[in-house]
Amino acid sequence: MLWQARDWPARARLFPWTMGWPALALALVQLGVAVRVLFAPPQRVGSVERSAGPARDVGPADTAAEARAAGEAEEPEIPPDLARRRALEMSAWIFAFTAGVVLFGFKIGAAGLALTFLRLAARESWVTSVAIALSIYLFFLLIFEVGLNIQLPMGFVPDTFGFEWPDAQIVQLLMQLMRGG
Repeated sequence: MLWQARDWPARARLFPWTMGWPALALALVQLGVAVRVLFAPPQRVGSVERSAGPARDVGPADTAAEARAAGEAEEPEIPPDLARRRALEMSAWIFAFTAGVVLFGFKIGAAGLALTFLRLAARESWVTSVAIALSIYLFFLLIFEVGLNIQLPMGFVPDTFGFEWPDAQIVQLLMQLMRGG
């Protein structure tokens, strides 16, 4: 987002940069915290070994059995292989969304992959999936291309093969209607 908006006019660049720079800063802080926790030596508290992650109060209910006996709510234990699989799946989806936007542009890439994610991973109905994907497409079309008059990058595939998305004529018609012509 920050890279794509670098050449846009100042008014058009305002929104992506207003959101992008703080998001990048927070992501880098989170990365630093994650790396620090990953490489921190484990701490021993009583007979229980804990990672050096965020501090928590160590009280009488150190084990799950003691927590149940004390009547405290217990978080369900997620097996490490399930947690790893979920993290890898989400990483793959993030990579797929990035590749989709690079290959097919914001409108088509984001809408198409949102539809795919909602149907396959989230198991949403076709109606919900199509409605959200169409909303994403219309958001990029109406806000950026029609409202702000910013031509979003079409993506690597259309640029390489020299074709325009079929909606190019619709955008031109909407622009003419907005100008009163």
